Amino acid sequence: MTTTSELVIRLRELAMNVAKLEVTVGRCAQELQSLLDLAANLEQQPPPLDLPHHGQQLHVGRFTVDRGTFSVSDGSHICELGNTVCFRFFECLARDPNRCFTRSQLLTLVWDSQRRASTTVRSAIFELRCQFRKAGMNELADALRAEGRAYGLKLDESLRRRQRKTNR
Repeated sequence: MTTTSELVIRLRELAMNVAKLEVTVGRCAQELQSLLDLAANLEQQPPPLDLPHHGQQLHVGRFTVDRGTFSVSDGSHICELGNTVCFRFFECLARDPNRCFTRSQLLTLVWDSQRRASTTVRSAIFELRCQFRKAGMNELADALRAEGRAYGLKLDESLRRRQRKTNR
């Protein structure tokens, strides 16, 4: 026959085991969500960048990205980015304008999946905006957009915002 104190001890042990299971289930749920997010990103992963050969240009709207000079121009202004991560980052966005890339996609495409701080992409956006504004290319600076945890070159939105400002 089981005494009340033995029953209480067994109930406490059972409660502890349930609590441990809840923690384990929570960790498993988080790991499962991470794996699902990773799988979704892999499905949406764009094909590897087919970078142009030296001297070739990419035209995006009225902007020209020149791999030969590592610069971006709009016909009247030029922003020389040099052979830098900022240039590779902008070129990646310019190859698929108006599309949002996740941080992990950009880290894979631009930084070759090297381990980076969580602020790497935001810092690159900030640096590019500064460079474009300094070169007098405010429209392009405004087109660099962050939407939640996704980033893109939103030329359509930038043009609409600029038109609204000039119509006022």
